[in-house]
Amino acid sequence: MGQDDQLALTFLATGTWQHVFVRRDETESRWVYKIPSAFGHLLPFNHPQRLRPRRLHTRAGDAVLTLLPAGERLLASRLRRLSQRSFESMLALIAEIERHGLSDILLPWEVMRDAAATLEIEGEHFSYRGPVLKQRRADYLFERSENLHSFEWREIVEAHHRLWRCGITFSTTTAVLELKNWALLDGRLRLFDTSSLTSDRREVTRALDEQELNRREQSVLRRVAERKSSEPIVEYFRFIRQELNRDKLEQLWQADLNFKH
Repeated sequence: MGQDDQLALTFLATGTWQHVFVRRDETESRWVYKIPSAFGHLLPFNHPQRLRPRRLHTRAGDAVLTLLPAGERLLASRLRRLSQRSFESMLALIAEIERHGLSDILLPWEVMRDAAATLEIEGEHFSYRGPVLKQRRADYLFERSENLHSFEWREIVEAHHRLWRCGITFSTTTAVLELKNWALLDGRLRLFDTSSLTSDRREVTRALDEQELNRREQSVLRRVAERKSSEPIVEYFRFIRQELNRDKLEQLWQADLNFKH
């Protein structure tokens, strides 16, 4: 990629594992550009989206480390390496999804393996070279469990089941039970947040634990009640949990492959 091909991107949003940008020269961008997150390098280290370890002793150790002169810089570099590995794993799973003929589950995408870009974030400019996931911008992103009448619920179940049959799934209870990873494009449900994709059956088995699902469901129901929402969330959860559970996983996992682990 030559100098003339360098991307000029401006910051749009961030998740834990990926920063999202749009092209600066497009007034109505139809595409977004995702790179591995780099808290402490591109965004502040104390950003609320930064990865927080689940284990208490790890969090305590990190807190102590940040008190040292170079501690925050060391943690930021460690998180950046984790994000880069996570990004590469995600790109490999997207390629696997394409190989199995399941690309229609995802928003249209293109992997730029060695892209050069200048990144604008709140008036500052940074240079970047590395992999970029170019992804079609959706018409609508599901931020919460809302707008449940806008799609056929069986679509999300079918998407999960098709992925399971090829040994691909999601690593979190939120990704299994809720809609936060999904979007609408031209009236069809599509996956836009691919950061929690995994081929590790143990991770989805944990995510499908009844206690974990119950806790997550109750948390969402409390938020819905606080918002006085009229969404049919109870019915939605009942439908989802009938179809996305450990029994169904046992039946479908890697069913379309020639072997099973």
